[in-house]
Amino acid sequence: MALGMMLPGMISGFIQEALGYGGFFQWVVLAALPGIWVAKRVFYPRDFGKKTTEEHV
Repeated sequence: MALGMMLPGMISGFIQEALGYGGFFQWVVLAALPGIWVAKRVFYPRDFGKKTTEEHV
């Protein structure tokens, strides 16, 4: 599970050196926008995750 943090961590130092702190911050914000856009459009039913009184056998 740490691989998802290790790989970007190994590359981020090189990217920051190439872009500088300001450029790196802008790059990270732009890279996050598609994920934010998708997350806002995910549909969940109103009763998702809530207990129901029905018993499922």
